[in-house]
Amino acid sequence: ILTMPKDTEKPPVVIMVQGSGQSDMDETTGAVANKPFKDIAHGLAENGIASIRYNKRYYQYPEIVPKDMTIQDEVINDVNLAIELASNNKNINNEKIFVLGHSLGGMLAPYIAKENEQVSGIISLAGSPRKLEDIIYDQNNDAVNAMTDKSDTQKEELMKQVKSEVDKVKNLEEEDKSQTIFGINSEYWISLNNIDTSEILKELSIPMLFLQGEDDFQVYADVDYKQWQELCTGKDNAQFK
Repeated sequence: ILTMPKDTEKPPVVIMVQGSGQSDMDETTGAVANKPFKDIAHGLAENGIASIRYNKRYYQYPEIVPKDMTIQDEVINDVNLAIELASNNKNINNEKIFVLGHSLGGMLAPYIAKENEQVSGIISLAGSPRKLEDIIYDQNNDAVNAMTDKSDTQKEELMKQVKSEVDKVKNLEEEDKSQTIFGINSEYWISLNNIDTSEILKELSIPMLFLQGEDDFQVYADVDYKQWQELCTGKDNAQFK
């Protein structure tokens, strides 16, 4: 969906990239069907800004998920096509194309900008420059520590299993095909491992906005958000809220 503001000639455009898992274009979630991307699209339109949002590929076409799926298959290829769509649309300002990513999308936003010179700026909503497996470890650690039906010894054993999976991800080589780690195929992990966000940030000179909720219990204000700030030290093109 291309959402256009009323009475605005050639508005800038924001392309929205969802988080992990398969979700619709609105990032619909929860029992009361919150639609954060739809809310953002309408809020942007009220402020004279267009936006593009779309169903994730394997949300709409679950039957075509390849066994060797990569992050390019799941996310990047469709973002590239959305950027191409924005670049060729005569009704929007092709010099003002922004990428807004949430969670995993926020992690990938710097990489997307590096791969697409048409991108004028990026917005990361609760993203992280850390590796996905490290975030999964922390999330599991929080969940295990919150268990009231497990002894300390049992909790320790559970976290050993999680650590073992994390180590498998970190030690993957390009030729290590057809493994499953954390329920995800190894090709996907390898494609993520090949993205070095800290190095990409050094190169990016476009405006970057990092937004973080301080009560977020999946991506942490005192870890992930802080690391964005540290990696962008001295860069006057980065803003934080």
